[in-house]
Amino acid sequence: MPPKKVKQQQDSDDFDFLGSQDSNNGEGLPPALQEAIVKQYIASKEKKKQEKERRFLEQASTMLKKDLSKASQELQTATEAMETEYTKFVNEYAATEDRIYHLWSEILKEHLTLAALIQKKYDAGLTTAKGVEKQHISGLSKLKSSCQDFESIIGKMAPKLEGEEDDGMGMTED
Repeated sequence: MPPKKVKQQQDSDDFDFLGSQDSNNGEGLPPALQEAIVKQYIASKEKKKQEKERRFLEQASTMLKKDLSKASQELQTATEAMETEYTKFVNEYAATEDRIYHLWSEILKEHLTLAALIQKKYDAGLTTAKGVEKQHISGLSKLKSSCQDFESIIGKMAPKLEGEEDDGMGMTED
C-alpha cells in the first residue's frame, strides 16, 4: 500500500508541474488546447492507474485462486485419508464383532451340550440312587427274614433254659 500513496503524490506533483508551466509561459498554447492536453494527460494517467489496478486485481485473483485451490486440494486429501481410515476402522470393527459373535455362539453351543450331559448324568444318578435304595430295602428285608429264620432254627435246636435271658437274637448268655 505505501507505493500507491507515493504514486498518488506523484500524480498531484505532475499536475502542479503542468500548472507551473502554464503560469510561466504566458505566450504558449491557447487555454483551450492546454485544457485539452491536461484532460488527455489526466485521462492517460487515469487509464494507466486503472490498468495497474486491473493487473493487481488479476494477480491477486490468480494468487487467491491458487491458494484456494491448494487449500481445497489439501482439504480433499485430508478428507479422503480420514474416509479411508474410517472405512478401515469400520471393516475391522465389523470383523471383530463377527469373531466375537461366533465365539459367543460356540460358547452357547458348548454350554447347551454340557447342560444336556449334566442333565443326563443327573438323571442317571437318580435312577441309580433309586435302584440302590430298592436293593438296600430288599437287602434289609432279606436280612430281617434271615435273622428271624436263624432265631427260629436256634429256638428249635436249643430249648430255652430257665433262668437264662434272651438277648433278642435267640442266644442265651452263659
